[in-house]
Amino acid sequence: ATATATATATAPATATATASATTSFILAASTTFANSLRFNFSNHSSTENTTMLHTKAMLANCSIKRWNPRVLDRKVSKEVQQQHNAAADAGDFRKQLVDKEMLAALTTSASAIRELHYKLTLPWDDDGARILPASLFQKYTDQMRLLKSKDEQLRYEFFQVYPQLVAGAPKRLGSMFNPADFPAPHDLPSKFDVKLTFKPVPNDEDFRVDVGTEAASILRDQLKAENDKRFQAAMKTCYARLHDVVAHLSTTLHKEEPRIFETLVTNATDLIDCLPDLNLAGDENLEQLRQELKTLLPAHANAFKNNPVLRKNVADEADAILAKVKEYM
Repeated sequence: ATATATATATAPATATATASATTSFILAASTTFANSLRFNFSNHSSTENTTMLHTKAMLANCSIKRWNPRVLDRKVSKEVQQQHNAAADAGDFRKQLVDKEMLAALTTSASAIRELHYKLTLPWDDDGARILPASLFQKYTDQMRLLKSKDEQLRYEFFQVYPQLVAGAPKRLGSMFNPADFPAPHDLPSKFDVKLTFKPVPNDEDFRVDVGTEAASILRDQLKAENDKRFQAAMKTCYARLHDVVAHLSTTLHKEEPRIFETLVTNATDLIDCLPDLNLAGDENLEQLRQELKTLLPAHANAFKNNPVLRKNVADEADAILAKVKEYM
């Protein structure tokens, strides 16, 4: 009876101690995390930043899948190692199953899809999710739909010639040919894909975990702080993009005989068009710099050709903008 009573009395105390230890651990981790943050971006509080994210943006993820025609040939690798008296891990040999040109269009297509994804979004986490402003959702999905449609057509065209490529592989690869290296025609479509997913920004108000009231409150605060840190990093990316565009403009135009391409202006105007939507914080300094860059640019890059005076004037003004950008970065 005494042992039972002792065990009964000890169990609640142990549970309380465990809960207390858990809370203390979370509190310590949260305090360390919070101390590492410095919320000094723009004039918005952490709560305002979080509200802006939940009402004005979402998280977008773009996953692109491609068949890799480069395959490790262990037999040839071993032969080369033996021929050169080299260690087993000194190097390996990878064979190109089909001509690179046969997949060049699909490689370019994948690059265009990634470029659009990065152009209209801002970084968020290490898992690939990026912030997509709600105001850019329609533009994002419309342009992605077109790129995905072109990509599907290119895939179809590749699938049509694939059997001939496999048939010609013995001649191309010689003794390195191995039919097992090639996926069956009916499996090939599964090697290609473009997948877009969208989800809301994590909200601390929706945090529901049964760890006790105090611990749950600490975890919610930590999630809010982490969201704010990521928000600040995303906004600073806007300045980084602006810096890269203006720096390229300055470097190119300061040359005595620069090679002028239309992208010198179009890359800048693309950013100018996107920044108002990407500027979720409503940063007035960023908007002012955007306006200055917009005023600086001619309608077409051809205006710079055979006009050294214009090039110098624009380059000097670009330097002035660049100096301001660096202050905010």
